[in-house]
Amino acid sequence: MRINFFKSESIPMNLDEDNMHCIAHHFCCPVGSFPLKYLGAHLHYEELGREDIQPSIDNILKRIAGWRGRLLSHARLVA
Repeated sequence: MRINFFKSESIPMNLDEDNMHCIAHHFCCPVGSFPLKYLGAHLHYEELGREDIQPSIDNILKRIAGWRGRLLSHARLVA
């Protein structure tokens, strides 16, 4: 397994511009910044607001609706 540096980016914290570009050049990857997505979750250096996580919540609710509808049994009325 190898790292795909074209899909990676370096995100510097507390570095000056020269060191930041030197590291990005050394690893052959672009320089990124916050906020960013990691494995579908938003990352930020401050507290995330509702508008930041709402798309993830909507995706979860959409998946739960299909799952719940398939696995629940239908009740039968006994007369």
